[in-house]
Amino acid sequence: MKKISIKEASKILGISEQAVRKRISRGTLDSVKENGHIYVILEDDSDKKMQADDYEMFFKFFMDEIEKKDLEIEELKNIIKEKDEKIEKLQDEVKEALRESTKLSQGVHIEARKLIETFLPMLEDFSSKKSKKKKKS
Repeated sequence: MKKISIKEASKILGISEQAVRKRISRGTLDSVKENGHIYVILEDDSDKKMQADDYEMFFKFFMDEIEKKDLEIEELKNIIKEKDEKIEKLQDEVKEALRESTKLSQGVHIEARKLIETFLPMLEDFSSKKSKKKKKS
């Protein structure tokens, strides 16, 4: 068992003096107060306590990061779902527009045939009358 200052403890443990003070206040680092000064008590198992404390802090940080990533993934899934729904809606609109276009095109062809059927006999009459006039002349 060693009794050392906070400054010495921070050097030995490789952490800031503030981190040493926080660990003392959390109870993860043994200490005593003598003559108005706080001393850190380092025993053989203090390193184990430090490692466990560091592990807990790392684990909590790691789990927080995983939770953040899970939330981001969920948001991205929702965005993708919305995009897929928009794409499906647009595909339906395009199919409907193509059906309407096909109907219009068929209607135009029908009207064109009617016009041809109506004017073709007239054209043939006109053409035959013109050729008869040429023969007479």
